Amino acid sequence: MPGPGGPRGLLDSPGFDCTYEHQSAFIRYLYASEDVRVEPSARFLGGPTEYRDAYEVAGDMAAVFSDDPAAQELVERLSSPAGRKRWQAEADPGVRPLFPNTAGLPPAVPANPIEQEIDDLLNSRARTLCFDASDVMPPELRDAFHRAVLEFFRDPSKRHLDSLLGQLETVRVQVDEEPGDGPSFRPPEVICASSGG
Repeated sequence: MPGPGGPRGLLDSPGFDCTYEHQSAFIRYLYASEDVRVEPSARFLGGPTEYRDAYEVAGDMAAVFSDDPAAQELVERLSSPAGRKRWQAEADPGVRPLFPNTAGLPPAVPANPIEQEIDDLLNSRARTLCFDASDVMPPELRDAFHRAVLEFFRDPSKRHLDSLLGQLETVRVQVDEEPGDGPSFRPPEVICASSGG
């Protein structure tokens, strides 16, 4: 679907002969009107078969760091079944949130085949849903991790990988050793759950 500046997405970009593109759920509005097949990334990567039905997901998170009743009420309202239902009803179809069935809402009618495929993956076929590990990393480590991933794609040699992992370990140790007098970030210990909750 062309945007204001022309085509969006690699599959539509002039000068590229792309047949695959790694996208998140926003693939729904990049290619909503096109014949695009959704395939989880794990199907293109090697790895143990026991992870075949585990999917990486993302989520918008909100937190209240005070006793402010208005802030707490806002988060409760946004995350309640009524708030989610309204959000789903009023959002444009291409960016409508895909809540898991466990959210207490009736299933939404998919806006297009891509959304139907994503909904089916999340709510029917997935055995396990996991946040990306970087979603729960302290910000300094997360930023270093994202840079390391890009660096690894530039040079995927074992030597370079070992160097990048060493750099990440240095950042992890520094984050763990920071004094406790400032704001702290401790990630949750569990980042995966069964798709049923």
